[in-house]
Amino acid sequence: MGIWADRISLARDHWSSELRLEARGAPDGHRKIGLWARTYFWSGGISEVCFHVHDLIGTNAPDLAARIDALGSRLLEQCRRGREEYIGRVPCQLPDLFEDGRQKLAEHSRETEYLNGRGQNAAPPPHDGSLDVEAAEAGVYCGALAGLLGQDLHYGDRIDQHGDGLLLRNPAPRIWRHRAEPTFTTRNGIRLKFQPTSFENRDFSEVAMASHVTASVARLGRLMDEYAPSGSKHGQTGNGLPPGYQTLAEYRAEAEARLVNARLDDDGLPTPG
Repeated sequence: MGIWADRISLARDHWSSELRLEARGAPDGHRKIGLWARTYFWSGGISEVCFHVHDLIGTNAPDLAARIDALGSRLLEQCRRGREEYIGRVPCQLPDLFEDGRQKLAEHSRETEYLNGRGQNAAPPPHDGSLDVEAAEAGVYCGALAGLLGQDLHYGDRIDQHGDGLLLRNPAPRIWRHRAEPTFTTRNGIRLKFQPTSFENRDFSEVAMASHVTASVARLGRLMDEYAPSGSKHGQTGNGLPPGYQTLAEYRAEAEARLVNARLDDDGLPTPG
């Protein structure tokens, strides 16, 4: 079906999902990509369950699209298997795999105890209709993600509900949303503090979502360019970045200053040690 269709299937079953794509910690020419699913509604009650899958993908890998899509199918299989095999019990994810590559699960005894106690008798709220999208244009969202792999940025996005995790017994429909959260790791050769910028969208068709992915990165790029040396707003901030953004050096200097100040006594003198 493709990773976007799989994530819509998860949402229809009351799973929020989050994708992360980043270069930090990855070898040159590769990107780390992970996909998480989380639900608070389990086996007729309330309990938090979270599963996740990961891969390390070469930016020029010939099977790049298939590898991205495989994350969705792997996670969807895991979530469905958890629903089927852990009725009245709460599963957790183990680090081990079966020989066929599927993730091993086990019972989470403490969450199961809560589920069968205070967590009983809670139905998930009805959907608000935003997930009733037409058949997916398979590959469009995956292609948008693949287009980001060669860029020097961290990209994340979430499908979740306003109030997710809050007022869980409230039967009113929740509003589903998609948030794209790109972060540039460097700009004009300067390393930046990790600081995602969120762009929200509520059109869950795959074509609209693929456009939202690329548009969010482009919008953040234009914002950065406005304050760069050649931009129309250059000079309005001291560091050549939009208000509220910091270079990594600035952030580290502030952190060191906070640490030093924390070691001063009431008279402003250094404390022992």
